[in-house]
Amino acid sequence: MKNIGLNQSKKEIEYALAHELFQKIYKNHKYKFLFESKDISPIYGRLSLIGIDPIIRLSGKNNNFFIESLNKRGELFLSKLEDSDFSLCDGVVIEENIIRGRVEKDTGQIEETKRSKRKNIAQIIRMFIEKFQVNQKTFLGLYGAFSYDFVRLFEDIPNLLPANDIPDFNLFLYDSFIYFDHLKEKTEIIVFRGNGKKGAIALNEIENQIMAGKDNHPN
Repeated sequence: MKNIGLNQSKKEIEYALAHELFQKIYKNHKYKFLFESKDISPIYGRLSLIGIDPIIRLSGKNNNFFIESLNKRGELFLSKLEDSDFSLCDGVVIEENIIRGRVEKDTGQIEETKRSKRKNIAQIIRMFIEKFQVNQKTFLGLYGAFSYDFVRLFEDIPNLLPANDIPDFNLFLYDSFIYFDHLKEKTEIIVFRGNGKKGAIALNEIENQIMAGKDNHPN
């Protein structure tokens, strides 16, 4: 990613169905995801993807947000964020492992074509992506969920239900993946690290988790 200088490392392993491999490793990780194509076809069902061990959590609710490093790799990203990156915020506190801030939602009239850039905590996502964007195609990026209330950051609609504590968005920056090409029956571990040595170590660690899980979860 831009400003970070990560290198991609990958290693092909024995082909497996994505959900079967996911069962072997998911207990090792607090945060993970599985995007699986169950019906394999050349257009719609060719690829599946597993993400594990994210490095950053980016979350927000109403006018408040935080960006939290989840491990040492995430601390590198946080160290690249500066006060100037949060110029739209009404308040921000930058600490070693977490950045907390507040963005008062703009409730004034706005042109429809500019609604997506309305001042609110969602613009922190835009800032983060622009700060670390890369030009080439890569799996490295933010994965997570947006709540139904996310639309309230851009639309002034009435509240018909009681307030809740579900984040408007809860996103994770992943740098470790298992990729499946079902047509080619190919499985690869793909990681992004500071150098090739660290990448090789990460590849071996993930492969060892898969092999250990294989012993514990016979097919």
